[in-house]
Amino acid sequence: MTRNIIISLISGVIGGIIAVFFFPLISGNLITNLTSSINGNNSHIVQKEIIRILNNDEAISSLTEDTSESIVLVRALSHSKVIRFGTGILLTREVIATTGNVVPSNATSVDVTIGEKKETAKIVLRDYKKNIVLISIDQVDRPIVTFSKSDNLNVGKFGYLIGEYLDNSGNALLFSQQGLLSRSINGNFLIDTKYSNDVSGTPMVEMNGNVLGLVYISKGEIILIPAEEIKTVFEGYSNSINNE
Repeated sequence: MTRNIIISLISGVIGGIIAVFFFPLISGNLITNLTSSINGNNSHIVQKEIIRILNNDEAISSLTEDTSESIVLVRALSHSKVIRFGTGILLTREVIATTGNVVPSNATSVDVTIGEKKETAKIVLRDYKKNIVLISIDQVDRPIVTFSKSDNLNVGKFGYLIGEYLDNSGNALLFSQQGLLSRSINGNFLIDTKYSNDVSGTPMVEMNGNVLGLVYISKGEIILIPAEEIKTVFEGYSNSINNE
């Protein structure tokens, strides 16, 4: 009888774990590894890694392909040498937003790859306090991003990080991975997702295609800059241009 009780308890615990963690994530095909730590009397999660795995979900494939039309690969150069690269998003057909991770302060120039075309671009604004960089390009015939409403941004929100990276041959390749907004940090959000330097500058996108914000890396953590911050920086830049 004691053995049956123990088995029942174990089954109940396993069932609870599956219900809480597995079922909410099943549509995103995620494996979540939780590590917890005790600090005094308070238990808190110190690490949660969402590992991307291959899936054939047509909706996610379609989302990734649609988003790829509004993103570009950005390379930052210092005296003609590539020092960083990452993703940027089309705010307009002539202005790209990316992060300070992608275009650091020692970058002297940038170029962008849009589809199969590479062109020299111009850095028009650097706001390293907010970690946002704006770049101007020749007008392109591509769709621009649509930002999500600010009230859609909250802890527990899932989205997809969709961007481009350079392979060993220098080719721009598309990638996507799911992420979870786990907690708020000084107005930004910590994202639980697979760590990679490639995610710098990527948009985090809802399933409806709207952009929640831009991603950057700080001290080993992946962080989201909310869409409202990007819009505010862009509006300030636009006003300054109109007043010239």
